[in-house]
Amino acid sequence: MDCRICVWNSVDGSLVHSLTSHSGSTYLLDVHPFNSRIAMSAGYDGKTIVWDIWEGLPIRVFEIGRFKIVDGKFSRDGTSLYFLMRLINYIY
Repeated sequence: MDCRICVWNSVDGSLVHSLTSHSGSTYLLDVHPFNSRIAMSAGYDGKTIVWDIWEGLPIRVFEIGRFKIVDGKFSRDGTSLYFLMRLINYIY
């Protein structure tokens, strides 16, 4: 698994950007409610990344450590992020 998020051109089907900052499976992708160039991704690597998908660059990276992010969303007004997280189980 290469942990990429691909941004595709909806007109011709070409690959526009390959977003590669995650190191684990990504289970969350949401687009900002008012600004279509802003998206966020999150997953089992404990990272939440806010992206500029037009440029293919991260705007902000949040690392929360030992939690797996299983769901999330931008707030209705686009000013906040909400998440559902699960603590990673460790075997000692």
